[in-house]
Amino acid sequence: MKNRKDIDIKYKWNTEAICESPQKAEIEIESYIDKYNKFNTKYKNNLDSAESIYNCLTELSELVSNFYALVVYVYSNANINTKDSTYQSLKSKADTIMSEADSKIAFIEPEIIKIGSETIKNYIAENEYLNEYANYLNKIVKNEDHVLSDSEEQLLSSLADILNASDNTYSLLANADVDFGDMIYNNEKITLTPNNYTPIMQLGNKQEREEAFNKVHTFFKKHENSIASMYGTQIKTDNKIANIRNYNSALESELNPKEIPISVYSNLVTTINNNLHLLHKYVELRKKALKVDEMHMYDIYKKSFKSNLNSIEFDECKDIILDALSPLGKEYLSILSSAFENRWMDVYPSDGKRSGAYSGGQYKTPPLVLLNYANTNNDVSTVAHELGHAIHSYYSDKNQNFLNSNYPIFLAEIASTLNETFLINYQLEKEQDINNKLFLLSEFLEMIKSTIFRQTQFAEFELLCHEKFQKGENLSASDFSNIYLELNKKYYGNNIVSDDLIAYEWARIPHFYTKFYVYQYATGLSAALSFYKMISEDPEKHLDNYLTLLKSGCSDYPLELLKKAGLDMSTPKPIEDALKVFEDLLNEFEILINKSLED
Repeated sequence: MKNRKDIDIKYKWNTEAICESPQKAEIEIESYIDKYNKFNTKYKNNLDSAESIYNCLTELSELVSNFYALVVYVYSNANINTKDSTYQSLKSKADTIMSEADSKIAFIEPEIIKIGSETIKNYIAENEYLNEYANYLNKIVKNEDHVLSDSEEQLLSSLADILNASDNTYSLLANADVDFGDMIYNNEKITLTPNNYTPIMQLGNKQEREEAFNKVHTFFKKHENSIASMYGTQIKTDNKIANIRNYNSALESELNPKEIPISVYSNLVTTINNNLHLLHKYVELRKKALKVDEMHMYDIYKKSFKSNLNSIEFDECKDIILDALSPLGKEYLSILSSAFENRWMDVYPSDGKRSGAYSGGQYKTPPLVLLNYANTNNDVSTVAHELGHAIHSYYSDKNQNFLNSNYPIFLAEIASTLNETFLINYQLEKEQDINNKLFLLSEFLEMIKSTIFRQTQFAEFELLCHEKFQKGENLSASDFSNIYLELNKKYYGNNIVSDDLIAYEWARIPHFYTKFYVYQYATGLSAALSFYKMISEDPEKHLDNYLTLLKSGCSDYPLELLKKAGLDMSTPKPIEDALKVFEDLLNEFEILINKSLED
């Protein structure tokens, strides 16, 4: 842990390019209270022509993009020193003003919907200047049949806290009120928490892993009835709101506004189910690598291989990433170089700095990447991942107007995981040491297992629970647990013991309170692996299409943008392509494991 003042400036992000000081940021942020009020007065109840809509959206784009650039400045500086009262106070002020600002522009979409799709289409057809916002407008009016009257929308909005009660209560139980107890780890007494559970499962010995697993899942078993009530209520709430908005189901209400057919969801589940033999083989090889006669669910995350890839200085990391991502072309590499040279990244941990990593920034700022680089191979992978997000944002912001620039969640993990895929395959090609190769393969296979297979298991669980509710079945705690246990047995096969307590794992997954969200992790990595296969096999044919996707923002619906890039997610092929990559890696993994055991 370094003192921030001792870190070379080239390893700190350049927020001064956004705003020169916190004092100036505060003055400017406060000025937006008046700016948003004036905007509201000028346009609310006055969107009555093509010209007024155009002027409104043009001023909106300028207003919001400038304001959020300042918010990025504040958040970025607050995150690099959470102990700095100046920026923490400014962050609280920005949060308050953001909330007020959102309320001042909330009239836009309801008023556009009230105008009606036919009138909006006529405006666009008759006024060429409005084409700039045609995509944004068409997406709004597309959902006019699912928007309620003003009074009904206001009523639903006023009930937001009540409707989110299950999620909020679950979050309190699983975070603030969680009590897993104490245990001995590394010969020291520790308190088991959600934060240290995963490292223990990865690095602990068998006794430590088993104890941690049992304590965590026993806690959720103890509270299964309460959590079942929360999740059951969440399912009822999601489906009731969907019905109120004239959708047939919560799943349809989630996918339909994004033009994603339900078949994409069911296709993912079906295709993964048809290829579970690959996950079974992975479990078999993990069992072999662990050299155990019986493998349990608390063994599945155990890191089996050690490597010496843990002394990689950041400047070396830069060279590795530039070499590894060279198949993405000169333009992509030029932007990558800018990220390193123009201080997009805040690299090293320092006292008070937020943990973890993320890619941020806004339309009128450079992409900003927070890291806590510690010279490990995992850190190199994290840099590649976050730069994938950053370059996706850079391309989108440079090639789209503000309202078309924010790419959807369905596409968000493609660039980041494609970068990781190129990186690890580059490392595997260069690496000669068998232990390092086994380590790299193990890490990559685990990422695919966790992101595609495990998230699809969650997605299938969620789908089954909603389907039972729609059939009129009341789901009890034992119903949720039995469904999950049977799924777990199906997904992981006979080479692992589905310990009884794994039945309660569903109760510790917070994503279930955001309906039908987790499937996008699986589709995102599937798309990335499919793009990797396509670009590797025929770069001339596929690279430009991929870069065009990154430049497209949200200028069309996600499935249409992927189709233009040569990937049809409504078919099994992208998922099958991803699973073929997984299978090839499995085969290489098996050969190396056998060789290491022989040696």
